[in-house]
Amino acid sequence: MTDLKSVVLAIHENFPDDPHILRAALTGMATIACLLLDDLPHCIGLNFVGPPASAKTTVLDFFDTLSMVHRTDNFTPASFVSHYAGKTAEDLSKIDLLPRIKGKCILIPELASLFSARHEDLMKNFGTITRVFDGRGFESESGVHGHRGYSGDFLFAWLGATTPLPQRAWEVMGKLGSRLVFFDMGAKLRSPDDLAAMLAGGSYRQKVRDCRTAVKEFMEALWERNQGFLGVQWDTKADSKELLVKIGEMASAVAKWRGVIQRVDDSGYNPPLVEQPERLAATFYCLARGFALIHGRHHLIDHDIEMLRPIAHSSMLEDRRR
Repeated sequence: MTDLKSVVLAIHENFPDDPHILRAALTGMATIACLLLDDLPHCIGLNFVGPPASAKTTVLDFFDTLSMVHRTDNFTPASFVSHYAGKTAEDLSKIDLLPRIKGKCILIPELASLFSARHEDLMKNFGTITRVFDGRGFESESGVHGHRGYSGDFLFAWLGATTPLPQRAWEVMGKLGSRLVFFDMGAKLRSPDDLAAMLAGGSYRQKVRDCRTAVKEFMEALWERNQGFLGVQWDTKADSKELLVKIGEMASAVAKWRGVIQRVDDSGYNPPLVEQPERLAATFYCLARGFALIHGRHHLIDHDIEMLRPIAHSSMLEDRRR
């Protein structure tokens, strides 16, 4: 059985010059570990953000063979509950995505097309995502199949990768109530010497395989040790109030700083749209506990809160972050 130190060592040995890869991998592991919490309030969705070739999909490749992961390379929100005219209702029930990812983490290596869509499509797509991420299923209507969908508990986690988001994507998510958080992979400038060292450092595919093996052994053992989906009964009353206040402060700040300033119309300024921080605080609390779980703890410490900070900083517009 691989312990967390073995995972850290495998990633460090194979990707020693990019600390973002290790931290992103731990963040992805914590996101998946949220599914172990029996009081998971809603779906948890995290996206790795960075320019092309910034190791976003490298990190996601560490997870794609896990038993609790469902990978897809061609995702649209309409696939949660399909109304495809060329299929019967019975056939659609077999291909609907929502029941197939219940209790799992959906892995989406390429989301740039989702975030860069036209405004009308963004509104439609994120309207669906907003509802689905509440974890209570999704039901919809069409002229072909009428009423279709699922109600009840349909909780899952989400790990994706995308290039930096355009302004309109942040505005749409702000208007609908963003359910997603982000992790910025950073943009590292590599010198010719750096590139030469990389090329001489061995097979990239083998490096990924080594890290994937370590992550798989660790996560499968963690899953079994904690009785799988919703298997951990976390004693929330035992958590330090001081640490919970730090999470609350972080959520309140991010909610304010990613608020939407609405355009001026003929009658003056429209009121800004600033989300209430309760949902974001709950998401941060789940992620902090995910970090604790992968470190073998059922209680929070300062380290768990510090691991949240890159997520908090990345979950707002870049100019405001700066």
